[in-house]
Amino acid sequence: LRPIVPSAPFNYRRRISLHIDEQGQIGFYRSRSREVVSLRECPISAPQIEALLPRLGSFAQAVARKVSTLVLEADDRGVCAAMRGVSSLYEADIEAVIDAARAVFDGAILTDDSGERAAFGRRELSMPSIDGPVTVPLGAFSQVNAEINGQLIATVCDQLESRTATTVWDLYAGAGNFALPLTRRGFDVLAVEVDERLVEVGKKGLDRYHCSSVERFLKSAAAAKLPDAIVADPPRSGLGALVSTLPKVDTLILISCHLPSFVRDLKGLLQQGWKASRILPFDMFAQTSYVEVLSVFERK
Repeated sequence: LRPIVPSAPFNYRRRISLHIDEQGQIGFYRSRSREVVSLRECPISAPQIEALLPRLGSFAQAVARKVSTLVLEADDRGVCAAMRGVSSLYEADIEAVIDAARAVFDGAILTDDSGERAAFGRRELSMPSIDGPVTVPLGAFSQVNAEINGQLIATVCDQLESRTATTVWDLYAGAGNFALPLTRRGFDVLAVEVDERLVEVGKKGLDRYHCSSVERFLKSAAAAKLPDAIVADPPRSGLGALVSTLPKVDTLILISCHLPSFVRDLKGLLQQGWKASRILPFDMFAQTSYVEVLSVFERK
């Protein structure tokens, strides 16, 4: 275990999620409740987002009882929004929400219980990476701290290069956060991602992109030739039951964003005959109790 890789303490977060109550208050939920605490500043958010916050009060009043959640995403060109409507919206409500959003954001999408209902402007954002900007779809998963994410990618590449791996499976690949840099460095990569929007973006740089859940992929690939290494970046819930079904390859790199899930997965992997050779913490979420952990496992 090495000391944590530090992050800039403020203005690092390129995506935040806000809530709007029925009275038009906009902000974060109070801890352990659904009460919205209004805000006009957020020092950990990207400068583009923080500069926009004072203008969101009038927007929230205009869309109260129509929009419940507002995800803001920033890049060098501005701020876009993914808006979640309350239940199923009427056409007049959709028109009112989009009109209000046009006055504030560079682009936005609006969804409700029936799916996407409207959109305008930009649908993709550009996130810095170690090989240049990476395109990420608005509203889909991407890392919130671009600086630390770059260091995370570089560490994955360094760890695999030092082990002379040539073939890699990237599970929970997203839009290619690890798969594309590894491909550019000469690795033979197969990426697996269940979100069709992310797969569509990833395929622009990598042909072997499977649109599938990891569970379904592992069942279908049971008889396939195994890679030298697996990179897995699961959601907050971690690997869970997949710990017992992972192929027995030479190297496994696990990226975890939730310590309780990581501890559970670590115990499971050790029981399955893996040995932890590196545990590397990254301060992906500065000013919070959360930490990103990159762990390297080898077969005993």
